[in-house]
Amino acid sequence: MNREEVCSRCDGCGRIADSDEGEPWTAWSDLPPGSDLAVQMGLVKPIPCPKCGGNGPFVVRCNQAGCAEIAGYRFTWPGRDEAHICEEHVGKLRGVAAAISIHLQVIPL
Repeated sequence: MNREEVCSRCDGCGRIADSDEGEPWTAWSDLPPGSDLAVQMGLVKPIPCPKCGGNGPFVVRCNQAGCAEIAGYRFTWPGRDEAHICEEHVGKLRGVAAAISIHLQVIPL
């Protein structure tokens, strides 16, 4: 996982097809001429990806309340789902985890 991830819904292109499956628009735009008849006829059209808002790549932000910094780590502990944290907050998190003797796993992005 990188600091800048590619949207899993649109594969980073920012658009999906308005078909029932909602596949990434590249599945249609990369078709060879003649195979893209549904696109040429207007039966299948691109729409902005609802997951990334049409941006494609999106930046992973820190999950701590009120923080808008770019995350540099992901972390977890027993019973908690993985989350992201910035450089500023990871030290504090490690300190709290050590103080309450909980096993913290921190992975750089």
